Amino acid sequence: MQLVYVFSSKEKPMITPENEGLEEVPGLLEELKKRGVQVELVDTAKLNESEIEKLYLDAVGPSVIKKYRIRQVFGTRRQSAIFFGKKVPALLVYEGNVAIDVYPHQTILGYVTIRDYLKRLLSRLEKEK
Repeated sequence: MQLVYVFSSKEKPMITPENEGLEEVPGLLEELKKRGVQVELVDTAKLNESEIEKLYLDAVGPSVIKKYRIRQVFGTRRQSAIFFGKKVPALLVYEGNVAIDVYPHQTILGYVTIRDYLKRLLSRLEKEK
């Protein structure tokens, strides 16, 4: 498993439910690194638009397969990825070269944030010890 955290060093995240708990994410990622999880940080401020679009397209696959919403999490009805990795950071979960999950996302029960997923992953790793 590889975690890819997509963020911008130049744009401040929006204050929205899907961004809840972002201040905890760097510490959680560091803790996961210490436990052997492969973590990569991708700063969209250093990428061109086509590189950002490729990452967003990686996120679309799992959202379709798992039937949750990301279009309006990372954008608007008219501009689907305008905030992706900028005003709304993203966490992509890869198995090999294939993205198998993306956070945050919206289910029928509400938002699943990056912090929620990282805390669950840490808890699961603790139990496996």
